[in-house]
Amino acid sequence: MSTILDKILATKREEVAAAKAAVPLAELERRAAAAGPLRPFAGALARPPGKPV
Repeated sequence: MSTILDKILATKREEVAAAKAAVPLAELERRAAAAGPLRPFAGALARPPGKPV
């Protein structure tokens, strides 16, 4: 008998496999290299109220 968690895990495994098949690793690496610099997580949390993240 499978639980809801087992069903969720099975679905996610299928989704991850499909995503891996859709975009080659070399393309993901190219996109990562072309992406802008990371923003500091702590800095985003410390922003003044009303200023968007």
